[in-house]
Amino acid sequence: MEPIISWIGNKEREADLLVSLFPSEIRNYYEPFVGSGSVFLKVKAREYYINDRCRELAELYRAVKGNRGRFYRYLECFADAWTNIDLEYFLLSDYLISAYKAFRTEQTNFTDMNSEVAAYLSRIPYERIFSIRLTDNYGFEMEKRFWVVKKFISMHREESAGGSYDDAKILKKLRTALKCSVYAYLQNIYNRHKELDDLRTALFYFLMSYNASSAYLMDKHHEFRVPYIGEKGNDKHLDNRILELKNPALREQLNVTYIGGSDFATFLARTKPRKEDFIFIDPPEPGNYIQNGGWEFSPKDYDRLQNYIHFHCSSRWMMVLRNTEKMRDIIFGEEAFAYSGFNKYNLKLVGLEDENATHIIVCNYCDGD
Repeated sequence: MEPIISWIGNKEREADLLVSLFPSEIRNYYEPFVGSGSVFLKVKAREYYINDRCRELAELYRAVKGNRGRFYRYLECFADAWTNIDLEYFLLSDYLISAYKAFRTEQTNFTDMNSEVAAYLSRIPYERIFSIRLTDNYGFEMEKRFWVVKKFISMHREESAGGSYDDAKILKKLRTALKCSVYAYLQNIYNRHKELDDLRTALFYFLMSYNASSAYLMDKHHEFRVPYIGEKGNDKHLDNRILELKNPALREQLNVTYIGGSDFATFLARTKPRKEDFIFIDPPEPGNYIQNGGWEFSPKDYDRLQNYIHFHCSSRWMMVLRNTEKMRDIIFGEEAFAYSGFNKYNLKLVGLEDENATHIIVCNYCDGD
């Protein structure tokens, strides 16, 4: 099964290698930093206990597990909007290309161009883009005009500096602007809609599918402001991803899965893994980025994680870490632990001192345990 979402640090490429190193028999499987679920979805166990501190991500797992109709109606509305904006744009493309050409040759000034663009874009009614009314028309009208006018200005600036735009290139750039208007409109709704319900969860999934980074980065106002991924997202559609979320095999696994949405220590204290169980630990790298809704996994959190491993854990476990000097200083030195390294690019196990070791594997069991 595919990971349910794009997520920074996911182990999709490495999942088969890592699972091959797991104990041969696992009663219950625990993953306190589940992220995209790329490893979780490859494991066979009696029951599963997964967790992520990002409340929106945890709610996404719950929405998929519950097969919540309202969540899917919103998600399908957004997926249809991505296609609908193309259909409407191509009906207007000749007009917009002509408007840009008049602007770049100074046949029209900025004010007249702005008005002309607004008039053309008003021919794209809200109801032909979104099947569910999320706000009044004004917000979407403003986004359409803003992004198209901004693209006019950037293209004109590039051409004034010696660049050249033929009709095909103008068409591609203006298509991206209108895709960006849909993205930005839904992003603004997301930042205003704070209730953790099906609308916010569907918006979260959409934004994580089309943003320029797989990280859930929040600004100082606790708003998600990562921009649209750009042209390479124009032909990316959610229809197949929605079908994957509805995969009966995924639902079957989630039906025997406990889904937590808290700090890892709270999750482990609440679920109490036992000796026959297995914990896969793939924590965020400290001090590198702030994700998961605006919090950072710090060296103090690693201290808490080590404290749990040393004094409170009776289960078998494996931890995967980036092979950096900082991480080696944090985790190395325990004789009871087994260490190895692997290269994420060729997916081969290597020695710890091998300069090609991109990651470190630490565990408290031997092969076959």
